Amino acid sequence: FVEQLLHGLELLRQRGAAVGGEAGGEAGGEAGGAAAAAAGGCDPSKGLCRAITRLLPLVARGRPALVRRLYAHFAPYADFGACDLATGSDAAMHAFMLGCLACVLADPTKRDDKAAGGQAVALAAAAAALKAEAVSAGLAASGAAYLVRNFPAEKGGAPQAQWAAALGRPAVAHVLQLLVPLARGAAETGAHQALLAPEVMLRVHALERQSSSAAKAIGAWAEALLENLREAGQSAKVDELRRSTLASKRKAALDKRQRILSSMGMAQAPIADGGTAAGGGSGKARVVLSRERAALMDELQEEAGHVCVV
Repeated sequence: FVEQLLHGLELLRQRGAAVGGEAGGEAGGEAGGAAAAAAGGCDPSKGLCRAITRLLPLVARGRPALVRRLYAHFAPYADFGACDLATGSDAAMHAFMLGCLACVLADPTKRDDKAAGGQAVALAAAAAALKAEAVSAGLAASGAAYLVRNFPAEKGGAPQAQWAAALGRPAVAHVLQLLVPLARGAAETGAHQALLAPEVMLRVHALERQSSSAAKAIGAWAEALLENLREAGQSAKVDELRRSTLASKRKAALDKRQRILSSMGMAQAPIADGGTAAGGGSGKARVVLSRERAALMDELQEEAGHVCVV
């Protein structure tokens, strides 16, 4: 039955590709072909494709041989470097197969809200067995290595161009989408060894702050990945990373404000409140004129008649 469902997926892909090719010629561009391909049933998250990917883990029933066969069907397309280099029909094939794999690995309670009782338990057990197979095959490790290899540790300065180029890679969204279900219950699947490395979390957190579009929800997938790690018992690491970024942003904003004030001949002075704090104040500050600017103001003469106060 697993083979029949996989064959059904392939038929849907071929039908979507045929419809997309015909409409692409009529529309005169890739956009028309992509839209027609989705309408023809080639979108893994919709219609029959979604139903089949929901059934596949359940049909495998957690049996090792069937689970290995199921993952092996998608494994050749988990080469993210090849996905970036693929063009034309090969690119469409990679996108379809990686999308199907993400749907197969997705948490069953998220994928089918109507599942309840024994069906939900069976779906969860089947998905857990498939995720364990994917992790043992190196999917989490290869996805984490892909992010570290293509994204620099810092976004600003010279690496900005490299960061922008990495965001344009086709496999980025697929990598994040695949890592999201693997991060749920990461301690059980073993994915935490790859995903909790500091260099990986730093890049995922940076991607979390990227804007998401309808085509590539990079920021949303990165945020979901970190939230799954929090739920898997790693809330301290995720929260500390976010607090550190917030503190650095606040410091950068204060430094910029100070530079602007200095250019206008002003500065910040602490407000004394009785010296209750260790530093002799509450940490609050007010804006005052510098001594040089104050001396210049004293030398100004009062104007007579109409005065411009702008």
